Amino acid sequence: MDCLLAYYTEKFTKIDGNIFEVFSKFYGLDLSPVDSWLESQFKNKIKKDDSLSTFYRQEGNKCYARKNLLKSLELYTKKPMLRHT
Repeated sequence: MDCLLAYYTEKFTKIDGNIFEVFSKFYGLDLSPVDSWLESQFKNKIKKDDSLSTFYRQEGNKCYARKNLLKSLELYTKKPMLRHT
């Protein structure tokens, strides 16, 4: 990634002239190496843990039934994640 960053940074470190022309040049570049790297870094790295989600939802339902709305909202909005390496 460092070499990709260096490559694109070298091309656009200083803005000379019209800023719209600079952006036009940047968006005209082939950014597929960047896309490929990002995809490889983030694809399937984090998955939702469904069993934990079910637990939080059920606990949220119990709190809601007891009229403990703040606690139920807290449980409903938890985002249990498993990190896969």
